[in-house]
Amino acid sequence: IASGIDFLLLCLCCVVVLFYSYSGIITIIFLLGVNIKRIALQPLRWKDSSNKISYQWVAVILIMIFVLVILHFSNSGEMLFREEKFQIPFTPVNYFLFILSDHKIILPLLAGGTINFIVYAIHGKTLGTHFNIKP
Repeated sequence: IASGIDFLLLCLCCVVVLFYSYSGIITIIFLLGVNIKRIALQPLRWKDSSNKISYQWVAVILIMIFVLVILHFSNSGEMLFREEKFQIPFTPVNYFLFILSDHKIILPLLAGGTINFIVYAIHGKTLGTHFNIKP
């Protein structure tokens, strides 16, 4: 189920790139989509009693931080969404050249990936336990 939702998020991001190419939209789709998926699917997963971190609350906190960052930038006069021009045709090579062309593009992508890795991908000795927290 989670992989299917991730695939739908990927398809949505591809459609956005092709038909509504504004900066920041893919970041919003990714951060909100992944965390909403976590909130919805976490109750269906097996939970070890030794793990005291509720991933649903981590996801809610990440969404709240993300909304606060958007509000901060929108109130500071910063232009959040700017139409991006891609080279024609849209290919993976052109896309990666675009991403690597400016630090204002690559740094938020790296920051988002790093934050999600730290929050969701670090496990203790047993998969699903965060830092091996015991009761």
